[in-house]
Amino acid sequence: FDKSVSDIYKKVNVHEISLNQIENEDFKEYNVAYMLLGIGKPSASTMEELMSIDCNIPVSFAKACSKSGIEHFSALSSLGANIENSYSIFTKTGAGGGYYNHVKGTMEDGIVHIGNKNLFKSVCIYRPAAIYPGNVNTPNFIGSLNKNLEFILPKLYHTAGTMDIANAMHLGMREQLCGSIEGKRVIDGGGSIVELSKPKV
Repeated sequence: FDKSVSDIYKKVNVHEISLNQIENEDFKEYNVAYMLLGIGKPSASTMEELMSIDCNIPVSFAKACSKSGIEHFSALSSLGANIENSYSIFTKTGAGGGYYNHVKGTMEDGIVHIGNKNLFKSVCIYRPAAIYPGNVNTPNFIGSLNKNLEFILPKLYHTAGTMDIANAMHLGMREQLCGSIEGKRVIDGGGSIVELSKPKV
């Protein structure tokens, strides 16, 4: 983490951790956890790098949070996440491809439970199709094209901006803390995320 974040946002405390030792971290001072880690440009990564950053580290973080007594967890995944998917020579490690979706599905499975034991009282998983605006890794022409075609696309494939996702995760966590959500809840698609990002009147 960049320490300058604390200077910009006075209410933010920076907790520096070692990603290689994350399972040994102590998060007892916190009561909720958010996981938004991703490799950024999966198509430029190796299979090992993608699995490490998009799956192994988030799962290790979830285990450390659970061990520290955190009961509510919120994670960013991707539309199409499925542990049953497999590598394709056509899509390789690219976003939306078989291996990418396998990695995201494996991550989701790992943050929810170990064997038959649930790690948390509640887990919310957010699966946007494309993140736009606000994501430097989504090319402008793709995000803009998707946005302009939303009137003919199912809500599942609508874009969700970074602020939409942040607001949805924040409001969703409030529901988790109130006990409205127990177990695992999956929010599929940008349209659903945008709807959840708006406070209920």
